[in-house]
Amino acid sequence: MPKFGKWIRVPAPLWIMASFAMISLSSSCLSGVDYDPETRLMFLRFRSGRTYTLRGVPVEKYVGLLNASSKGRYFNYHLKGRY
Repeated sequence: MPKFGKWIRVPAPLWIMASFAMISLSSSCLSGVDYDPETRLMFLRFRSGRTYTLRGVPVEKYVGLLNASSKGRYFNYHLKGRY
């Protein structure tokens, strides 16, 4: 499985896929996001169709992504390679 810093692309098992609901994002890069505050897992779906799971993400980063004017830029500067 390819690794990029601290984040990895993992194919989400079907039981995980069924347990979360993506919030649609207005972005040319990201199509959806979901976050579980108990496990601190963030699921990101890209326009390419790939879904990434980020681990240990603080809730502030999730809220920051939702409020960012550029979701792709926020991902690149605040999430990619950190979680």
